[in-house]
Amino acid sequence: MTTKTDITQERAAFEAWMHSRNLGFLRDGDSYSLTYSRRAWEAWQARAAVEADRARRGEATAADAMAILRAALSADPDYAWGWHCAVWAAAHDEGLETGAANRAAARFMHAAFDVDTTKSPNFNPEHLVAEKERQ
Repeated sequence: MTTKTDITQERAAFEAWMHSRNLGFLRDGDSYSLTYSRRAWEAWQARAAVEADRARRGEATAADAMAILRAALSADPDYAWGWHCAVWAAAHDEGLETGAANRAAARFMHAAFDVDTTKSPNFNPEHLVAEKERQ
């Protein structure tokens, strides 16, 4: 964080975060009067400084990497299906029956990447219903 605008934006985000968790804070100039609020603000600033340094060096953050991966999976259904299959294989190898492993993979793909692999022509629609419900 180098500019006044950066600090103002970070402080607003920090205070919103504190408020969302019902953590009290009382401003004291550029700091906070409560020790835990002051320490949390110092940690917040350190995190922001690391992110800013990474951005200056052109390094991606984990959030950047996830956004890139999410976009790639959304843009290429075959790529998404490959990921689905990898998750399916891991679940199946751990003992889930085929349909349950497919549902687990689809759930993971949706939760992690907001991709609905149940719409793939490769997905067996019978797998949307649990085995015991089909009997």
